Amino acid sequence: MSIIRNISAQSDDGFLQSKLHHERLDVFEIDQTTIDDIISVGNILSTCIEECIDELYAFFETNPLASMHFEGVAIIEHAKIAHEKHWRRLLQVKFDHEYFMSVEASGRNHAKLKIPLHLFMAAYPRMLNSIGFHASSNGNTFANRHLQAFNKIVAFDMELSLEAYFNQKFETLEANISDLTKLHHHMKSEQSD
Repeated sequence: MSIIRNISAQSDDGFLQSKLHHERLDVFEIDQTTIDDIISVGNILSTCIEECIDELYAFFETNPLASMHFEGVAIIEHAKIAHEKHWRRLLQVKFDHEYFMSVEASGRNHAKLKIPLHLFMAAYPRMLNSIGFHASSNGNTFANRHLQAFNKIVAFDMELSLEAYFNQKFETLEANISDLTKLHHHMKSEQSD
């Protein structure tokens, strides 16, 4: 039985929204073993999330390209809170409606804020490295299967985030083209009058 069927049988929050989500979990080989492996180390990994987010945003604030997109303490604090919630949700490996809405919002918000793709993507390896460093610096060791499971869920999250990011970019482009087309037609009609 795949994890999708297993989780959906336990879920009452609309997890079975899309066949695509099922297919993606299967392609990324996220199964019950993956979930069990993450759950077994999730508490250790979760203890350092806040510190890792703080380090990530310290980098964003000091990097000239990144800091252009995070002007103001309120924007940074809002982003940090949302980012931390999302990583904690990811480490709970509950691929439910709330998770999918969170990852969709993350990708779309990065696009709306005009965060360059390379900056958006750079956050993932920074978080992976930071989590790995802090989680293991307390004497914790992780089996290869834990690292593989962690990589699977992060790659899955990245793919969904990227899709939402590009969907938002495409929808914005379509809206801009539509506006330009309307303006062009309006200008042509005024010229012919």
